[in-house]
Amino acid sequence: MPSQENAATEGRLLQELAVEEAALLQAEEGLRMARHEYEVAARKYAAVRDLVTDALGYSPYHEDAEWTSSAAQIIPKERRGAHRFLHLKPRDAIIAALSEGPSELTLESLNERLQSGGLDLGMRSINAALMRLAGVLKGPRGAYRLAENGRQKHAA
Repeated sequence: MPSQENAATEGRLLQELAVEEAALLQAEEGLRMARHEYEVAARKYAAVRDLVTDALGYSPYHEDAEWTSSAAQIIPKERRGAHRFLHLKPRDAIIAALSEGPSELTLESLNERLQSGGLDLGMRSINAALMRLAGVLKGPRGAYRLAENGRQKHAA
């Protein structure tokens, strides 16, 4: 039979455990809600990205695209496009990445570009997609580019 002092210590320990478990459950609920908020924000972003791309006729992330000063002030240039491939099918993301310029990308460069835009497919998946993708050509040095009829040119 535990002494009265041991019982008090055990009671206090169990109380602390209950407090921390409640805090963890609350944090877990916050994380669940944050995931929902992120998913909604990601879908809204993807819809607006697609609308802007369609309206401009080229990717707003093309290397030659110029953002207005007011748009450029909203997000720093080094963070711009960090999610540009969200909610795109892998084939569409690859085409979008190739259309941003320069005209040819190695498999490694294409992988880096996709990762910088929020999509981590892995080199094997990218290579497999490239082999099945119509409108993508592989040059003599192993770099990939869009065929002229598939290229989304930047309107100057």
